[in-house]
Amino acid sequence: MKKIKKRFALLLVFVMAVSVIPQSAFAAKKKVKLSKKAVTVAVGESVKIQLKNNKKKVKWSITSGKKNVTLSKKKKTGVIIKGKKAGKTKVQAKIGKKKYVCKVTVKKWRQLITKIRIMERQRQNQYRYQVRHRQYHSSRFRL
Repeated sequence: MKKIKKRFALLLVFVMAVSVIPQSAFAAKKKVKLSKKAVTVAVGESVKIQLKNNKKKVKWSITSGKKNVTLSKKKKTGVIIKGKKAGKTKVQAKIGKKKYVCKVTVKKWRQLITKIRIMERQRQNQYRYQVRHRQYHSSRFRL
């Protein structure tokens, strides 16, 4: 009977010790990933790409289309990409043997402005549709 009580007491101590440990110790490690996999930039403009959940040293490089963009402020957490010439480019972040690639499209101002205008028109049309097809409800029986 004493052996059973001792085992039960040890089991309770173990369970209580495990329950006190925070859940973050058991949580899986978050994966490293880029903030954006594809980016569109105008000539002369810049955009920042970040590497999330990273604490190791990173080597940033341009794998294709080196004449189209420049990289500046290369750090562990991110890099700033500036468009020089219209075209497509791939920017790569390398951590050890693992590679993360972001596709960058550099467009002329005219192309980018027309794309923005088209998106604005689509938003306006969607709003107009919502206004026309609005349904009214009331808690009162008669309105």
